[in-house]
Amino acid sequence: MEAIILDISTLISYPKLLASQKKDVVFFTTTDVLAEIGNFGKDYHNINNRLNGLLDLIHTASIEKTLTIKNVEVTKKLVFFNNTSRIHNLTYAEASLIELGKILKNDFENVYLATSSEDLQGIAEFYKIKKLEEQKIESLIQSKQTFNKVVEVKAKAYENSIKNKLFLGIMIGCIATILVFSIYFNFQRIVQTINIWGTMTLTILLGIGLFIFREKQKFSYGVFEFLSGIATIIIIFYPNFDFNELTYSFNFYAKLLGGLYIMVRGQDNIVKSLQGKKAGFWLKEKVGIG
Repeated sequence: MEAIILDISTLISYPKLLASQKKDVVFFTTTDVLAEIGNFGKDYHNINNRLNGLLDLIHTASIEKTLTIKNVEVTKKLVFFNNTSRIHNLTYAEASLIELGKILKNDFENVYLATSSEDLQGIAEFYKIKKLEEQKIESLIQSKQTFNKVVEVKAKAYENSIKNKLFLGIMIGCIATILVFSIYFNFQRIVQTINIWGTMTLTILLGIGLFIFREKQKFSYGVFEFLSGIATIIIIFYPNFDFNELTYSFNFYAKLLGGLYIMVRGQDNIVKSLQGKKAGFWLKEKVGIG
């Protein structure tokens, strides 16, 4: 018998695992992990609905007995040194996974921890809890084994909703960029049409609207900022795209640096909005961003 412990990154990245009913394999997580998912959603309100959907999926898997949720006693956060002597502070959720692994070793021949965190995996290996390789996760999902139909349908719906929201976010960001630069290229015509007071009012409303847009659609706003930065730099060279036509003045460098700054701000908002997504965990663990 094998026990596979799922952490937050795996639950978010591979929800279809929750539908797996492979013989001699039991999936586990802890109540502290569920609590951290709930708190994570509260900290990042723009992804709260998505994480609520994940909690609903986990609840269904628990009812269908494809996932066992354990309440593990964790009295305090644990501190470990990894192999580079760097201190790693485990959250209550991470500590509960280690404690669960230690308990399950008494009843299962093989105990695995599925996580994208190299630090957490290193600590698990110290306690002889094996690493579940990503290839094995993929094989569990793609194999011809039995899947619980109720959980599988809900997992697919959850994954599709995430993909649709990501695509919609990109489209909204692109549309916002086109709209703003349409105003920019037609600004003189707009001013002549609605006079100075109308222009001031429109500018104020646009500023308020962009702020609300950023608060409600952080990913889309990040895409908008990134594309706006690129467009700002392109406009510097437009329409000749010839170095001989450029004047290397303070105005030129200010525009260039401004475009770069907007791009950086856009990437910052994109990365923050990806927290709680598979791409977000990948960026944090593999690239060190986020």
